[in-house]
Amino acid sequence: MNIKMLKIRSLVFVGLLAFASFIVGCTSDGGSVDQAIDDAIEADDELAEDFNKAKQVFYSLPSPIETAMLMKRAGAKYNEEYLNPVESISNYTTNKSMSLNLGVYSADLSFSSMFDQS
Repeated sequence: MNIKMLKIRSLVFVGLLAFASFIVGCTSDGGSVDQAIDDAIEADDELAEDFNKAKQVFYSLPSPIETAMLMKRAGAKYNEEYLNPVESISNYTTNKSMSLNLGVYSADLSFSSMFDQS
């Protein structure tokens, strides 16, 4: 019976220790929570500001079709030499260069379609 009581006492002690650790570990001061909320709001404001700056840049750039229309109105004549050659596609290996080249080919397509070329 003595061993049984010792096991029960040690089990109760471990249980109380775990409960105390849980209670102490779950308390937090309000300052760190408030600071985290303020940081999240500030980061959200910065993200919104960056988004608005990017939106202004993209809306200020003419689309490929607008560029082709401006060139046609200015009296430009169709010249195949203005187009980016398809053979140079192997030069575009990074995501950035492929993205830029997609824009170039879109502009070429718009330019060609404005002059009824295929």
